[in-house]
Order: sequence, then structure tokens, then C-alpha cells
Amino acid sequence: MAQDGNVKNGIDTGDIIDSRQFSIDDSDYSADVLRKADEAKVSLLKNHLDGVLDGTAPRLVQRETQSGYTPKRGPADGEIDWTKPANEVVNLIRALAPPYPMAHTFGGDGVPILIEKARAAPELHLPPPRYPQQDPLRQKVLCIVAHPDDETLGVGGTLALHAAAGSEVTVLILSEAETEKLDSTPHCSNRRECALRAAKAMGLSEVLFEDFPGQRLDALPFIELIKVVEETIKRYRPTVIYTHHRGDANTDHQVVFKATYAACRPMTPFGSTVQRLLTFETPSSTDQAPQIGDYVFNPTTFVDIEPVWQKKLEALRCYPTEMIGGKHPRSFEYVEALARVRGGYSGYLLAEAFVSVRERLSRPAFSRQQ
Repeated sequence: MAQDGNVKNGIDTGDIIDSRQFSIDDSDYSADVLRKADEAKVSLLKNHLDGVLDGTAPRLVQRETQSGYTPKRGPADGEIDWTKPANEVVNLIRALAPPYPMAHTFGGDGVPILIEKARAAPELHLPPPRYPQQDPLRQKVLCIVAHPDDETLGVGGTLALHAAAGSEVTVLILSEAETEKLDSTPHCSNRRECALRAAKAMGLSEVLFEDFPGQRLDALPFIELIKVVEETIKRYRPTVIYTHHRGDANTDHQVVFKATYAACRPMTPFGSTVQRLLTFETPSSTDQAPQIGDYVFNPTTFVDIEPVWQKKLEALRCYPTEMIGGKHPRSFEYVEALARVRGGYSGYLLAEAFVSVRERLSRPAFSRQQ
């Protein structure tokens, strides 16, 4: 308890009349401490009110060298540093509990999470993690393609590797593209069933189908495609997205790339979880594009698919009308030759290649520091 005397004005300056100590228990939060402080102030005021009014209250001059000020607190001071010992994390949460703005951390999508109460758990002796932290294959994966078979031809081996690592792998197919085929081209009456069988062969989690008209995606209002991709990203919250190369000869592929890129821009709420965006090559489309300028597929990332090569072949056999023999790029011989070439680029026997459009690196949430 202090009263202004012959000292300069300031915060908590003046002579000391009396003081009262009180205990802070391990279970106390900010509201409990403030209540105890109020009770102490009321007790002090009752003891010294008459002396304060008639000027007889005892006084002790404060020594400025023995006092200090708490720095002004900002939002960053409330962020939890998960590398700190458990008791320090709990104490921060207790100190910033209501009526203060509460300690906070961030979810994987960057949204702040306010924590009102916490307790330190007893020490646990956990087994080592089953999967390495930050495993590039153990992710939430979304593959966005224009037509059935694109996902298997272009990225089937990599999707199978993700699935084998325990990843949740979802494929979004925007158009069946069957009715638009030429009369001389083999037709398939159950192309969706082919896609589902291929997904099962690769071990994928789910296949989603849309009914946009094939080979006419460029004629649709672009925003319609973006909204479908956005809603899928919002629902599944992928960390890795695979889609078509921007320079493919197939116009539908180009449009799907543009819609995917627009939907997962990192500054949008939909794209905030996407850590990697990669484009793949599709035999008979990427290789048939002009080999000039932005059309060229110039891979920067390679994945060893030798361990799952038989799974990719099994998935490709689920599309009997799409695999064409002879010198056509959609032949088993060509697909294997391409995989061997990409393996030769990267030191593998068989590989799939990708252009990395964007890669975001961050520390795990539990090691985030200010």
C-alpha cells in the first residue's frame, strides 16, 4: 500500500505504508491471483484508512534502485514455445489466463489456438516414432487431374508409395472425358469403375468425380473449376498436391493446372496447409507439347518408384481402352522407358519426375520458437 509523498509522480511511486504477502498455489490462475491481491488490498485499507485520512499512517520512502517495471506485453509474448519445459509452458498459460488474453499456439493451417488451462502430465517414456518426423512420403496427399487414367500414368507410382507409407491419398477427377472421344478411339463404358479399380491397386484412400465436360474445360467459367478445387482442399487439408504440368498439349490439363494453382495460393485460407505443389508429366500429352519455352517439362524432383512398379503396372491394366500398343506414348513399353530415363536422370532404376512449383519448409509445431 503506497501513498504519494514528496516524490515525483509515476506509476506505483510514493511512500510505502504497509505491505501484505500472500501465497500463489500451483493450481492458481490469473483470476485467482487477482482475487487474492484484492483481498490483501481490502485488508490493508481497513487497517490504515484512519491513518491515511489523518496523516498519521507510517511511511517508508521507496528506493528507486530497488524497484523495477514489467515490460509492456505484446501479442508475441503470449505465443507458447513448445521447446520449453512443461512447467514453464503451464506457468505461461496460467499467467495469461482470463481476464488476460490467454496464451496461444498455431494450428497447421496457421490459425491461432487460445489455451485457457493446462497441467503438466507425468513424465512419459514413449516408444520411438513409427515414422520419421517430416517424412516426405507420409503426408496428406491430393492429386488433381482432368481425366481418369491421368493419375496412374503420371503419378501412379508416387501415389502408391505415399499410400504404402500410411498417407491419406485422395484423387480428384474433374471430367470423365469419354463422350468427347473420336469415333476411331476406343471407348469405355465404365471408366469410373476403371479409376476405382486402379485406386485400389495403388492402395489409395478415395477417388472423387466431377461431371465437367471433357476437352471443354476451357469453355467453362474459370471460377467454377477453382471453387471445386478450393472446396476439396478445404475438406481434405492436403499438405502435398500433385497436378498436371502447365505446358501439356491437352488443354484440359492446362486449365486444371491453372485452377489448382489459383486455389492453393499460400496466402489464401485454402492453400495455407499446402507445403508442396508439384506437377507431373502425362505420356501422350506432356511429351506431345511443343518443346519450346514454357511448354517444356523440365523436372527438378524425382521419386524412386521401383519398389511399387508392379502396383503401377497393375493400376494401368485397369484402363484397357487407354493403354495403346506400338509406338504410342500410352503403351506399357513407353511408360517403362520413360521411368528408366527419369531413373537415369536421378540415380534410380525407375523413377517418376516432377516440376516443383512451390515448396514451403517449416519447423514442426512442437519446436516453434519466437
